[in-house]
Amino acid sequence: MSIVNYNKTSPAIDEEFFPNTPIKYFFWSSTSDLPGPTLFVRPLPPRKKDQTPDMYDLRKDTGNAAWAQGYQIGSGLGMTKETEFYTRCIRNP
Repeated sequence: MSIVNYNKTSPAIDEEFFPNTPIKYFFWSSTSDLPGPTLFVRPLPPRKKDQTPDMYDLRKDTGNAAWAQGYQIGSGLGMTKETEFYTRCIRNP
């Protein structure tokens, strides 16, 4: 179950129940731990001759990652828990 509405974008959430949801920010989900290596995307600088392949390995097993949810297109990402995101209180009736 999710509050994401995958049938729409900008925002990918029901605006009747969640009005004025900022779409350019992520929100933490209730999934507080992610298993295994997580892919962290970052811009890569130009390659240099003396760089090894591990310098370009974006997988990190931090053991400190949680699921963050975006509402522009409904995307979710595994992010480190030190990252500051919005939170939203949800109650299941």
